[in-house]
Amino acid sequence: VWGLRQGAKDYVVKPIKEEELVKALQAHLPG
Repeated sequence: VWGLRQGAKDYVVKPIKEEELVKALQAHLPG
């Protein structure tokens, strides 16, 4: 919640799965 209030667009939970991280990055990066 704190991160979202600070302007975060998304979050991932630990343990981080690589495929979830890649999907989150692709959703927020142009191109």
